[in-house]
Amino acid sequence: KHLIATLLLATIDSVLAWNSEGHLLAARIAYDILQKENPQALQAANKMLSYYSDEITKEHEKDFPFVECITLADDNKRRGGGWQSNWHFDDMPFIGDGSAASKLHITYRALNISTALPALYEFLKFGNANSAPVATVMKHTGSLNEAKSLALRLFMHYVGDVHQPLHCSDRYTAEFPDGDKGGNLFALKYHYRANELHAVWDNAIYQFYNNPKRPFTQETWQQFGQVADQLDGS
Repeated sequence: KHLIATLLLATIDSVLAWNSEGHLLAARIAYDILQKENPQALQAANKMLSYYSDEITKEHEKDFPFVECITLADDNKRRGGGWQSNWHFDDMPFIGDGSAASKLHITYRALNISTALPALYEFLKFGNANSAPVATVMKHTGSLNEAKSLALRLFMHYVGDVHQPLHCSDRYTAEFPDGDKGGNLFALKYHYRANELHAVWDNAIYQFYNNPKRPFTQETWQQFGQVADQLDGS
């Protein structure tokens, strides 16, 4: 049942996630849908989330873990969790200016979001642990329930990431023979905390660039819900 909650993140109309605010808004919309249509699934997801704890969960999660947990994958990556950094994207290479492939240094990482997402799904849904991503998650946890709890957090986050166009492409040109790293090397004038193309998309084209304070208080939870309602058309 807890997978119903995560899959809703892929089906809501306003998957604007990528930076903290966008990920949190997508999760809040999914939370509100589940609260109305399948509270048992939401309860099951929250129970699964309760099995894992680290310094990030203690800092960010309290009364609304289904939403508050959504940024753990990014927070973990920034705090030394490089073991899952390649799982956030699938940088499919393409040549953007007609350059000869022989003059470019095209590379491709086979272990990426396109392999991690199905592996985590199989683990959460069917208990299948026979994959490199799941083996890695289990290596960083102490029990099966902890592994599933962490995997659920990662899965929910990656469902948001996979909707970001520049998490799915790497443009090779004469200017960028090693690729532009999903637009990270495409410099732009600084505006709303973004100075390159990837960050512009992460901010949902300058719409959501804040990092809301967590854990939510009752007041900030209500305020954040109003923003989510506007996006969802409720």
